[in-house]
Amino acid sequence: MKKRFLFLLIIASILVPAAAQDNGGSMIVNFNAGNVGFGLNLPVNNKYDFEGHFSLINIGFENKTTNLGVSFCPFLLTSWMSFESTYYEDYYYNEGGYYEDEIVSYGGIFLVNAMVYWNFFNYTFGGGSNFFVGPFASINYLLLEEDKFNTDNFIFTLGIQLGLRASFGRFQYNLFSFEIGYRNINGTHNYFIGGKLDIVTLAIASALTAPLYYW
Repeated sequence: MKKRFLFLLIIASILVPAAAQDNGGSMIVNFNAGNVGFGLNLPVNNKYDFEGHFSLINIGFENKTTNLGVSFCPFLLTSWMSFESTYYEDYYYNEGGYYEDEIVSYGGIFLVNAMVYWNFFNYTFGGGSNFFVGPFASINYLLLEEDKFNTDNFIFTLGIQLGLRASFGRFQYNLFSFEIGYRNINGTHNYFIGGKLDIVTLAIASALTAPLYYW
């Protein structure tokens, strides 16, 4: 765990000054109200198979010249779900018992969430939308579960992300993104694929499509 934090600290020490340096208005602010997201951790058959999360207030700073950036989030509700086989003894109907698949869930709220990234590809459409692609590294730590803090649980992710942002000059609003890469959850190694959608965008889309259900 200490090695992973050291690795992230080294990356941050390189990227944060570059992202925060504002030479002639070169810094932009990336933000949104929050995200809902879903993901799949591979290989399956461990307790982190399926992942869902909900975040509030994502904000970051990116250098327009280098495309290096850093982002933070104070609230990340994360839940994992898996199917586990449980053995039940039943000598009356079955000789020796039987196995039954059950849905098992885990989760909590991460209070320390940070990401460093480099969007090596940026393309701005005529309407002001910005499409980006690039590598990232993120850490989620300090899990609040059952009214107590768990300092042993963490998520470390290293991968590639692509997404779309609405551009308003020096401010960019994150609409959605997709991620793929390596994910370490509490020492368990996984390949990860998932997506995030802005909660405001989701609310607007839901309001616009709601009348379709009554036709």
